[in-house]
Amino acid sequence: MSLDETGIEERAREMLDHRARGIAHPPQPEGARFEDIETGYLIQHAGDRILREEQGYKRIGYKIAAPNAGARKLLGVAEPFFGRIYDRTASRSPAELPSGAGFFHVYEPEIALQMGADLAPGQAPFDAAAIEANTRAVLPAIEIIGTYFSPWNGVGGANLISDNAALGHWVFGAPVDDWSGID
Repeated sequence: MSLDETGIEERAREMLDHRARGIAHPPQPEGARFEDIETGYLIQHAGDRILREEQGYKRIGYKIAAPNAGARKLLGVAEPFFGRIYDRTASRSPAELPSGAGFFHVYEPEIALQMGADLAPGQAPFDAAAIEANTRAVLPAIEIIGTYFSPWNGVGGANLISDNAALGHWVFGAPVDDWSGID
């Protein structure tokens, strides 16, 4: 299905409404579903604009989803995808977070990177040396993967991308600046 600018905005508002009200987001009926990654990102970008410009959210980082072959196979995507982390979707550890009914969530321990400079997309792909050279600090973190899509595993990667790559919440620890010698 192809969406025009109005349809993309409507889908983004619908997605944000389901999150705000904590209600399940059923799969779209036949004929209204989209499968292409580009549409997923257009909806995610529209949601980003709404959160920042209308609701005062501040973007503080990004997340990578489906970084391994098993996750990509499960979600039906060919490559990893990204979502945004906002000040209101992140908490410093220790944190207590409510658990909402109908909210699918998985807890993932992670090592987060605090970049010292943006990497120029035109120079991708980046090797480990380029990432290391631009990393200011590492942080212990827990990502709470979460979506109100029901069933979450039947909606496909494009829909999870539209739902900000299924970011539920992000809990982070203290940054470690002198990290290069840690094994």
